[in-house]
Amino acid sequence: LPLSDADSIAVHLRSATHIFLYGLKNLDYTLNHEFLSISNAEILLLFSPILQSDNFGSQLNFFSLILFVLVYWKKFSFTKFILTCPLMLFLISTQKLQLFFGILYLYLFILVFEKKIKSKIEIFFFLFLLAFFSSGKINYILFAIPLYFYFLLSFKKYLKFNIIISFIVFFVVLFPIFFLKFKYFGNPIAPFFDDLFGSSRIIFQEYQNSLRSSQGWLNNFKDISIYIQPFFPIKLANITNSLGLIFLLLFFNYNLQKKLNYFPVIIFILIIVTGQILPRYYFEAFLLLIYFYNNSKNKLFYFVTNIQYVFMIVACSIFLYLSYFQLNVLFDKINFMKSFSYGYSNFLNYNKYLDIGNVFVASDGRGNIFSKE
Repeated sequence: LPLSDADSIAVHLRSATHIFLYGLKNLDYTLNHEFLSISNAEILLLFSPILQSDNFGSQLNFFSLILFVLVYWKKFSFTKFILTCPLMLFLISTQKLQLFFGILYLYLFILVFEKKIKSKIEIFFFLFLLAFFSSGKINYILFAIPLYFYFLLSFKKYLKFNIIISFIVFFVVLFPIFFLKFKYFGNPIAPFFDDLFGSSRIIFQEYQNSLRSSQGWLNNFKDISIYIQPFFPIKLANITNSLGLIFLLLFFNYNLQKKLNYFPVIIFILIIVTGQILPRYYFEAFLLLIYFYNNSKNKLFYFVTNIQYVFMIVACSIFLYLSYFQLNVLFDKINFMKSFSYGYSNFLNYNKYLDIGNVFVASDGRGNIFSKE
């Protein structure tokens, strides 16, 4: 489906397209402050302008999930649970590469947990992929660190080799991203900790606070609804932001947490301390829980799963009807974008005033991939 996700319009696909067309030299931070958080996810999305496609990211998300399900086809419970997750409606249709990187993290965890790594070449590829995962988004580094130490403890006899390879993959995979951000932004971990690298630039500080507090608990800790959101959508507009009640039941399953060495709890704590509580930040923890849970005879799980199945079937059916029949997206994507893409809708409104010259838009604080100015 065409580009409609707000973050993709303002950041992910917009930054990749800007890099493809103009590079990052002399970047206007005021207009493009959200570019400060670019990572390898945006570098991957360069394939979109190269291929002249606005949905490469959603295709990568979709086929990575399909490939994983085909490889682990015997894990029927995993497929069953993931099809009941409301957040999947969002992740499948967005240019965010969170599903792609989430599947990669789950795969890497399986390799360590089940001791699938047997040779030095496999160690090299594991560490390379772990570094690649951590380069996908700034908070992925938080998830990669405990998995890295879990790997070192599990393969202690190769400790010296593991450390050497770790330095190699750091300079091959992570260093180029840090160097690129230092070269163009003056801060290798922009927009965070700018007082250490720059001069405490206000735009960096404000964007850092926005990333930490937007829809998080830092500024809304008294709002009970934000703590319910990861497990149950309390507003119609937030239906596809929830992981579902399955996540709640699995997260408080002590035996499952113990089996996984409390990795889902560790991920949960790491996200909480950053100030965030959005459901999609816990997606990696959700994947670990649904993959390793194997008690299919639990009646409560059976009941909740079927309820979520019904909800997902209804939601998908409505969305497919609106997209492919009512809006006829296969032959005319304009009507679809007018209905589902606020960025495109705003762009059409801006165009009405082009003859006037400069237009002050008070209601839109984000960049727009459709508008050059």
